[in-house]
Amino acid sequence: MIKTLLNIKNLNFFSNKIQILKNLNLKIKFNEIHIILGPNGSGKSTLCNILVGHPNYTNITGELIYKYKNLKSLTCEKRAQKGIFLCFQQPFSINGLNLYSLFNLIYLKKYQKLFKIKFNSLIPTLDSFLLFSYFQKILKIKNNLFEKDFNYNLSGGEKKKNEILQLLILEPNLIILDELDSGLDIENIKYFYEYILNNKLFNTSLLIITHQLKILKYFKPNYIHILNEGTISKTGNLELIPKIEKFGYTFLN
Repeated sequence: MIKTLLNIKNLNFFSNKIQILKNLNLKIKFNEIHIILGPNGSGKSTLCNILVGHPNYTNITGELIYKYKNLKSLTCEKRAQKGIFLCFQQPFSINGLNLYSLFNLIYLKKYQKLFKIKFNSLIPTLDSFLLFSYFQKILKIKNNLFEKDFNYNLSGGEKKKNEILQLLILEPNLIILDELDSGLDIENIKYFYEYILNNKLFNTSLLIITHQLKILKYFKPNYIHILNEGTISKTGNLELIPKIEKFGYTFLN
């Protein structure tokens, strides 16, 4: 039985001959919560982009093992199909792509693969309609939001709701949250984090990147990592937080 979901060994990344990540090591087992903290420019978002297979982040060395398989040869699409999901800090927009059509396509593709059913059209099914209606009520999504183009001319909160909706439909094994709290008030931050925790699959793990120490009161992480100057310089638990609150990240020096 596979116990380790993600194993990063000696990961290095170079951009224009400048080393951004330096011998970074991180191991995540199934059903764990890991939080990465660190100063701006320490490589947190770079790590996210590498994990999901961003085409501009290929100049890397080291190992990226996910479910005992090497990620380095897989495209972004293949990694998503294998259960890696990134909730963007700044979700992008696609003008001309209807939101409901996108989510219905995700739903049909997922269950087509799961049950080996072939759909001859992308006409919404009763099941997908009921599922979206349920999520719409839970996430407090306005009726006209599904009719709009994907994230186009939406508020920051509405874009984050779209991200959560994708997450709930896809049911990934590794959820990477790159500053989900960016642009949200404290009430919505609490709501979104608690909703993800209460509705994720049992074997799903979370990798949370944040600057908001206040979110730690909403859940108990298995590990807190401090990423500094391109490498994880400290790993611990909640006992690290008082030091960060008092000294910032200078206590690492």
